[in-house]
Amino acid sequence: MKSVKVLSALGVMSLASTAALAAEGPDLATVLYSSGFNVSGAGAASLRQGISDRKNAVQVDQILLAMTYQSEDGFGGGVDLATGEDVNAQLGGNVAAGNNGNAVSFTQAYMRYKSGAYTVTAGRFYTAAGYEVFPVTGNLFVSRSQTFGQESTYHTGVRGTYALNDKLTLNAGVNNGVFVKQDNQSSVSKDKTAEVGASWVPSTDLSLAVTYYRSGEQNDLLSLVTSYNLASDMNLALNLDKITGSTSAPGNAPAFNAALYLTYTLTDKIKAGLRLEELNPTGSKDNTGVVTVALAYAVDKYIDVRAELSDSDKQGPGNPRNIAGALQTVFKF
Repeated sequence: MKSVKVLSALGVMSLASTAALAAEGPDLATVLYSSGFNVSGAGAASLRQGISDRKNAVQVDQILLAMTYQSEDGFGGGVDLATGEDVNAQLGGNVAAGNNGNAVSFTQAYMRYKSGAYTVTAGRFYTAAGYEVFPVTGNLFVSRSQTFGQESTYHTGVRGTYALNDKLTLNAGVNNGVFVKQDNQSSVSKDKTAEVGASWVPSTDLSLAVTYYRSGEQNDLLSLVTSYNLASDMNLALNLDKITGSTSAPGNAPAFNAALYLTYTLTDKIKAGLRLEELNPTGSKDNTGVVTVALAYAVDKYIDVRAELSDSDKQGPGNPRNIAGALQTVFKF
């Protein structure tokens, strides 16, 4: 009987020890991340009010699920699946309607091979041009800039990058088109677009990126983005885009667009932003100037609340001034 009690006690201790180890061990997300897998996502909804035109809307801006895998060297890949009003607004028809009528798109779907300083990506991937990005978590403002709206969201093709050192990286590739918004036979030109660019980070406070898209469709894009930390809590960024070509060519009309961003971190939970834009279509007097201010509050690591007020003034007859506001909630994981 004594031996039975001893064995029972040892069994209980073993189970307790196993449970303790399990409690102290890493969760599934940590295990996947350490293996090269990463799953993340976000959802955003907003209330938008046109103060000048009195238009208002409650909308789901974006629901995004991103899955990636990349080992230190070797093959990897990634898929981003998105729905919401951002897909309709930014992808221009490159979508498939779901059962509820909402647009759905694979904003990224690519394979990647990495070997030392070299990386080759093939498939669909986000553009290298511009300052703002498609994923809602990558921006401070509720709205996207009009400069962002005249850039491609992504490209379908091949891109190679080479890191010369820890400060300078070069990229080059070929894709379906710099302004192609939908990958179907009627919209994709036989003439492909060449991509070349470089990013330079000379210090922790300064970065500079330049990208040039040379299109066989006679529409080219030269994009310059620079970012500088004025202080530990203040950042200044500038995005300049020059679009050249013919107004009759597919894509955007010739223009020179500029967007200036000032971001200030008030506390570890509160950020403020100022965005100044000037869109200047070549050969046109209908310039557009936009001033946008934003305030973001991090409720916790999963939820952000953002407020925004913008003033847009487009020159030319029949183009009244437009003042608008927006309130947005972002959930992320």
